[in-house]
Amino acid sequence: MKDIIKLIKYTDISYMKRQIGCMIFLLLNTVLTLVYPSCISVIVDQGVAKGSIEDIIKYSILMFVLGILIMITNYVQQIKYAKLGREICEILRNRMFEKLCKTNYKFWCENRVGDIITILDTDVSLVEKILTSIIFYILVELLWYYFYVMSKRDF
Repeated sequence: MKDIIKLIKYTDISYMKRQIGCMIFLLLNTVLTLVYPSCISVIVDQGVAKGSIEDIIKYSILMFVLGILIMITNYVQQIKYAKLGREICEILRNRMFEKLCKTNYKFWCENRVGDIITILDTDVSLVEKILTSIIFYILVELLWYYFYVMSKRDF
C-alpha cells in the first residue's frame, strides 16, 4: 500500500479528488443496485397482497426509474474511471520516457529497446488497473457484504 501511495504522490495530479469523484458514482450505483430488488418485495407486499393496482403501478414506475438511474450512474462511473486511467497512464508514460531519455549509452547497449518498452507498458497498464478499478471494487464488495449482513440481522 505504501508503494501505491508513493505512486499517487509521484503522478502530481489531483488524483485523490478525481478518484473520490469517481467513487461517488460507484457508491451511488451500488446503493441504487441494492435498493432495486426491494422494490419487488414492496410491489408484492403493498400491491399484490392488498390488491391495490395503484400501488403496483406506482412501485413499478419507481422500479423503472431506479433501473434507469442504475444504468446512468454505471455509465458515468465507467467513463470517469476510463478518463482517469488514461490520464494516469499518460503522465506515467511521459515521465518514464523522460527518464529513459536521460539514461546513458551503456544502458541501451546492454538492454534491448523493445524489451524495455514492453515491460514499461505492461507495468503502466497494471498500475492503471489497480488504481482505477480493483481498489474500489473491493470497496463495493465490502458494501454489498455490509448491507447483506444488515438485512439478515433484521430477521
